[in-house]
Amino acid sequence: MARIIVSATLIVLLAVLVAFNIRYTTSVSIYGAEITGVPVLVVALLSFALGVMYSLFLYIGRYFGRARRKGVEDRHRQIALREAELSAKESALAEGAPSAREAPTAEHPHREAAGPPSPGTK
Repeated sequence: MARIIVSATLIVLLAVLVAFNIRYTTSVSIYGAEITGVPVLVVALLSFALGVMYSLFLYIGRYFGRARRKGVEDRHRQIALREAELSAKESALAEGAPSAREAPTAEHPHREAAGPPSPGTK
């Protein structure tokens, strides 16, 4: 309810501002080109709109920059995890004990996969 009251109050204040400033004009110089007879209200509204657009472009640039950095960090994290897994496997193989996750391969066809013993074995 408070949001509606604040919004209505701001709209009324904006309407009063427009009503009092609609008749005033000014001259505007943009890069040497001078425009005369421009309502002050138009200058204010265009300035506001350009500021919003400028802020939007800055926000979009920051958003995509963060997304790109997050993607790079995620890739680095995945690479570090893969390297840690590989080093763990290499150290387990160097000690001569196969890791619990290794299954029989073409290189070692007689190696049994880790897991519970089958019912007929001792």
